[in-house]
Amino acid sequence: MDKACSSAVAALAAAAAISLAGCRTVNDVIVDYRANISAGRYAEAAEEPSELAEKGGGDALMWRLMSASAKDLAGDIDAAIAGFDAAEDRMIENDHQSVFSQTADAAYAMMLNDKYLAKLFSVSERIVRSKRKELNCIASFCRVPVSGVDNADYYYSTYSGRPDEVPVSNNRKIMVLGGGPNRIGQGIEFDYTCVHAALSLRKSGYESVLINCNPETVSTDYDTSDKLYFEPLTTEDVLTIYEKEKPEGAIVQFGGQTPLNIAQELKDEGVRIVGTQPEGIRLAEDREYFRERMLALNIRQPESGTARSLDEAVALGRKIGYPVMVRPSF
Repeated sequence: MDKACSSAVAALAAAAAISLAGCRTVNDVIVDYRANISAGRYAEAAEEPSELAEKGGGDALMWRLMSASAKDLAGDIDAAIAGFDAAEDRMIENDHQSVFSQTADAAYAMMLNDKYLAKLFSVSERIVRSKRKELNCIASFCRVPVSGVDNADYYYSTYSGRPDEVPVSNNRKIMVLGGGPNRIGQGIEFDYTCVHAALSLRKSGYESVLINCNPETVSTDYDTSDKLYFEPLTTEDVLTIYEKEKPEGAIVQFGGQTPLNIAQELKDEGVRIVGTQPEGIRLAEDREYFRERMLALNIRQPESGTARSLDEAVALGRKIGYPVMVRPSF
C-alpha cells in the first residue's frame, strides 16, 4: 500500500476544497482515515470511504482503494478483494490516458506496480513508467540501521514522499543483482557467487551495490557489500536504484532465474549489463531455443522437449523414456 504515496494523499488533501456531505472535505476524510488506520481502527477507517465510493464521482477510485485497504487490514479478505476488483473495473472502464490524467485516480493507481498497470491497460511498462514519472511519483530511499553496529544500514524504497536519506557517492561502482526470495538451503550457489562478486568488486576498487530481498542469505549481511538495497528483483525496482546510483554497469548472472528473467528488459531500458549479454543468456537458459540451435547446427544432444503443463511433462517423459531430468527454464 505504500506506493499509494502519502505525498499523493497530501497533494490531494491540499487541493481538496471539495465539500462532501455534512460540509466535510476530502481532506477531512483523509485525516480521519489515517488516524483510524494509525490507531488500528480498520473497520471504522473503511466506513466513510466505502460510502463515498458508492456515490461515484471523480474520486471514486481513491475511495474504493482506501476502503478495500482498510478492510484488508481488518481481516475482511472477501470484502477487500471485492473492493480491489471494483477499483480495477473502474480503471479498465477508462484507458490509461484518462486514468492518469485525473489527480485522484492517478495517485491511487500508482500504488500498483508498473507491470500490473501495463497488463491492466494493455500498454508497455515503459509507458506506465513514463506516466508515473510525469506525476512525480518517484521512490525515495530510507535507512534501516543495523542493530548493534555503528554506521551500517539497509536501504528500502518508499513512495510516501519522505526525503531521501541515502547519499550517493561519486565512486566507481557496479550493481549486483541477488537471487531474491529463495528458501533456506535453496540455490546456495547464487548467494555464494553474489557474495564473492561483491567482495571482489570492493577489492578491485569499485563500490559494490547489492540488491536482494532475502534476509536468510550471506549476501544480505551488512558487511558483504558497500551498499545493500533490500528491494524486490523487478525491472521497476532495479531501474529505480540504477537511476539513483548510476553505476558503471550491473551484474545479473549470479542471482539465478530471477535476475536472468529481467536482464533483457533492463538492457532495453539502458542498463549496461556487465559480462554475458542477455542474448547469450537466452541461448544458454531457454531450453527450447537452445535445442533448436543445436538441431540447426546438426550437433548431437540428448533427446529433450519442453513442457508447460503437468500433462505435457508426463507425455514427454513417456516419449523420451524414463529416467528423465526435469529442469526449469527461464
